[in-house]
Amino acid sequence: MQFLKKEYVPFFVISSIAVVSLLGIGSGLYFYRQYASHKQTVQNSENTPVPETQDLIAKVQKLILLPDEEPQIMTVTNADDLKKTQLFFQDAHDDDTVLIFKNAKKAYIYRQSENIIINMAPIKNLDQKTDVPILPQGDTLPEKTGNTNP
Repeated sequence: MQFLKKEYVPFFVISSIAVVSLLGIGSGLYFYRQYASHKQTVQNSENTPVPETQDLIAKVQKLILLPDEEPQIMTVTNADDLKKTQLFFQDAHDDDTVLIFKNAKKAYIYRQSENIIINMAPIKNLDQKTDVPILPQGDTLPEKTGNTNP
């Protein structure tokens, strides 16, 4: 084993270190480029609205002038419970869409099946923990009295 002789050991050690270093640098560059490419893709997808969102906004814009910002979009899933607690949802049905414009502080309920805006209201502020709109005070349904005839 000629490569293990004393005069070849430094060369063997140095070349092994060089090969390992080049492999480490090469794989580091490869994974960094993969990371940068993925990061750019994610940033582009966050800034570009989903086509369904664009279609929804276009439909609503034909009915009313909307603020110039990207809305937060939610779907009403349990309208009966919402009707009991907030006047804003009084005429809402399940599957209605709620568009929330944070900067303009406006909320709209849109019913796609009938292509109408059900309700709109200003937003008092946003709950910082949940990002859910808090509607102005007094937007709860009053308790019903015993006499329903006017």
